[in-house]
This record gives sequence, C-alpha cells and structure tokens, in this order.
Amino acid sequence: LQEVDYSRSKSSSSSASASGGGGSSSSSSPRKQETRREDDDKDDERQREFRTARGRRVEQFDGVMPDVVVKPTNDLSDVEAALVLSGVYERFFDEVLVTKRPDFAATLFARSLVDAESRGQKDLGVVRAPLPPKRLLSQTDLLDLERFAVGDVTAGRLPLPKGTDLDDLRGVFKTKGDRILKLADSFLRDRFFRPSANLRLDLDDDQQLIRALNILKDPLAYDAILSPAAENPAAD
Repeated sequence: LQEVDYSRSKSSSSSASASGGGGSSSSSSPRKQETRREDDDKDDERQREFRTARGRRVEQFDGVMPDVVVKPTNDLSDVEAALVLSGVYERFFDEVLVTKRPDFAATLFARSLVDAESRGQKDLGVVRAPLPPKRLLSQTDLLDLERFAVGDVTAGRLPLPKGTDLDDLRGVFKTKGDRILKLADSFLRDRFFRPSANLRLDLDDDQQLIRALNILKDPLAYDAILSPAAENPAAD
C-alpha cells in the first residue's frame, strides 16, 4: 500500500511563523502546545488514506473493501431469534430424541462413527468424517416443534419479543417453516457430527461462496475486478 497524506503539519508551520520573520515571539504554555499536538494528530487521523498499486482507495483503520458485497438474505426475525436464544431447539431435541424417538438418536450416533479398521486405515489412524444427511427432521417434526414452542410460551420458558404474541409465533412457523426446519437440522447435526463434516454441507448454501464461484466462471466480471477499481463496490 502507498500512503497518501493530505494533511499539513500545523505544528511545523506554527513553529516556523513563531521563529521566523525576525520579529519578537512568545512561547506558548506547555499545555497549549500539547493540545495543539493532539489536534494535529486528530487531523492527520481523519485525512490519511492509502491506495493500492492499482489505485484502490483504502481508508485508514477500515481495511480493504470487498469487490462484491453480498447482502444477507437469511436474517432471523425477532421471534425466530427468540427461539434460538431461549433454548427452544435444544429442549425440543431432548424431548424428541429421549422421549419420542430414541431410535432416531441411536441411528444418528451410529452414522457419526467410522470403523477405521474396515476402511483399512487402522494403522494410519486416519478417519474421514462421514457426510451427515442434509435433512434430518420432517414436516411432522416441524409441527411438533411448533406445539413445543407454544407450550414453552405458556410455561414462561420462551419470552416472546415485545409487541408479539402466540399468533405471531404461529405465523412465523407458517411462513418461515422451511427456514426453521433447516436451522433445526443444523443444530441437530451439531450434536452428532464433527464441525468439519457439517461445514461441507453448510458451504452448499453459502451465498458468498456461490457468488465468488460465479465470478470465477465469468471472465468479464473477473477481469473487471482486476482492473483499476471503482470507489464503490458492486452490490448484490
């Protein structure tokens, strides 16, 4: 990065004017000099920027701005966030796995194990984590989760955001059911499978990765990024 400093040292000019011209000069108090230096430092901090070899502007303390901005498309609503923060998913899993579907837990636990000896890797000690199933819960489980969440509200374990009620909770399950089920699947996989295995599934839906791969496949878009950059990044 090449530093570009548009500020001018006020302290230097002040010293020159105070000592030059042959006229009389009076020294300011140490406190005033310190205050002036602090002001000069603030001016320098506000006005300094950097530029890359290709001319891309880099603001001080901000770092390099992205070439393409991918806006989030899956921000949770306040009600959805309350489901996560209050532990509804974890309590529901305990209820489903322990009480209603113990065979389900046993199956997931078995699938999360790898027999190294059967793969001929016992001596090497190398075990490749299996790829978890992308979908674990069904629409029936979603209905059970909704009933469970309503029960948590009634029992006081799920405080709903201010200005919302049970109708809003049911409405979220009706309109955002697929997203709730997908999030539940993700939390449930975390219980049984290694993070590296879960990451392989999460990358399938990573919008930033998808956008980056699409740019790599588009020579014109890729060349545009490598050319001298515009001041503002593109937005999706």
